Amino acid sequence: MCGCHAQIKHWGPGGEGAKAGLKPGDVLASNHPQLAGGSHLPDITVITPVFSNAEIQFFVASRGHHADVGGITPGSMPPNSHSLVEEGAAILSFKLVQGGQFQVAHPLQPPSKFLWLWAISRESAIDMLDVNA
Repeated sequence: MCGCHAQIKHWGPGGEGAKAGLKPGDVLASNHPQLAGGSHLPDITVITPVFSNAEIQFFVASRGHHADVGGITPGSMPPNSHSLVEEGAAILSFKLVQGGQFQVAHPLQPPSKFLWLWAISRESAIDMLDVNA
């Protein structure tokens, strides 16, 4: 499943995010390799729905590789990991920007649902600057 299809499934009718929905100005972040179309955890995909007449017409996505997403060792896919959580932060779907407002004010003040996400990265400030760009 590609990243955009996973987001449609998550935010669309019947999905976990359906109640909140997507609106103009929203931007999503995802990297989960099994459930959201990611390749591996350091590749964080930023997905923006493009609206016309209040309806999503298509999605624009870009993927950036990050040096560290908080696994048991810096980098990705440590040889002694036994589960995905040991490789770092796995994001199924997160509104990185909601209504045009970036949802993380400071790298060390992560969004409440993903409190552990940026705190576990050794380079959280750099990760957030990259994603914000």
